Parts: sequence; C-alpha cells; structure tokens
Amino acid sequence: MEICTAVIVGSGTMGRGIVNTFARGGHDVTLVSRDPSKVPPFDRDNIRILDGLPDLAPDFIIESVPEDIDLKHALIAEIEARYGDHPIIATNTSALPLEDMAARMANPGRFIGVHYMQPADALPLVEVIRAAGTRDDVLDSVRAAL
Repeated sequence: MEICTAVIVGSGTMGRGIVNTFARGGHDVTLVSRDPSKVPPFDRDNIRILDGLPDLAPDFIIESVPEDIDLKHALIAEIEARYGDHPIIATNTSALPLEDMAARMANPGRFIGVHYMQPADALPLVEVIRAAGTRDDVLDSVRAAL
C-alpha cells in the first residue's frame, strides 16, 4: 500500500515537526489540533489543519498526543470506529509499550511504532518499531513513506 496522505494527531513540538517531514516529502498532510488557531503557520501549501479527524480516511495516521495510555487508547478506538481497516495507525510514543497499545485494537496488524527523534523536522532519524502483530506490508509501506 502506497502512503500518499498522512494525518498527524497532536500539534505539539513533535506533531508539528512530523507534519513538516511529510510535507517536505511531497505528501498531503493534515495536522489535527484541539485548537487550530494556536498552531503557528506552516510555509507549505500541502498542509491543512483541522480540529478533528478528516472525513475521508487517510493512508497513514500518526498519533503524537501526550504520553497517556488511556488517551492513546481512546484516540485509536476513535480512528478504528471512523475509518475501519483502511489507514495504517502509528504511535510516536517513546515510553509506552506498543503491545499494550495494540492489544485493544480490532486490527492490530496495521499498527506500528514510528518514534521520531527531536526535533523531528531537523534530525533525520526515525525509529520504526514493529509490534508483534504488525503485518509485513504495513512495515514495508511505512519504511517507504519515511
């Protein structure tokens, strides 16, 4: 599966940096923020900012919300309920166990860890972490997109 569209959920330092990396790579990228009016402007035209998940399913979603397992579980459940099995879902967590995050998913085969080093848009290093159930095609697609 080719990744053409990406959604980054979380508009903190990491989320904004990840958005920039995808935009520079030519992807259509959406940043989801609780308050879009507080997000500094980007200098690219392939970035949009929303206050919720987009109507159409993207190819790839990276959650970059605070390190709270309940918050991450709720977001992943919302993504699955909204889009079904389409998008690859990734976490940018640096501290929480991927297996715990994947355990509640309806389709854990499309879950993967993508841990960006900080600052994400200046340091070209991303750790790709395969969960136990991550499918081979998901891993391949994410590597190709990064």
